[in-house]
Amino acid sequence: MSRAIPGDRSHILTQLQQTLHRNSNLSVLFAQLLAKKLSIYPTDMECLGFLLLKPTEAIAGDLAALTGLTTGAITGVIDRLEKAGFIQRERDVKDRRKVFVLPNIERIGQEIAPLYQSLLDAFDALYEHYTNAELAAILDFNQRSETILRSEIEKVRDTQ
Repeated sequence: MSRAIPGDRSHILTQLQQTLHRNSNLSVLFAQLLAKKLSIYPTDMECLGFLLLKPTEAIAGDLAALTGLTTGAITGVIDRLEKAGFIQRERDVKDRRKVFVLPNIERIGQEIAPLYQSLLDAFDALYEHYTNAELAAILDFNQRSETILRSEIEKVRDTQ
């Protein structure tokens, strides 16, 4: 189901940049609204999202590296998320100095997941408009975009 977009490449690229910018802004606003509804800070919400996407157990240093926040700031985030019941700390049995930060999947499933369900359903319906090849191209674009964003974040961090 290819969709032809009228205009030359320059016009299409301008439209794409504007759409990406608006989507980024809307994503931030959505996350802020959810954080407010959950009585947590937007940064806490984003850190929780990183934790949920991390394939292995995380320690505070992992979150600091992923987000660019200081370890002191991450300690505050972890304290607030633990107080809210969304994460728990667990000491490493092999190295008691190491503390893992584990998402409370049950609590998240009860309180946060329902807030995302409508959005997930809407995206599932949107995906139906695309072929597998188109979805693969969209996935490729998003993965490459993530790499670019991470690189740009590092560039900004390096100039501070």
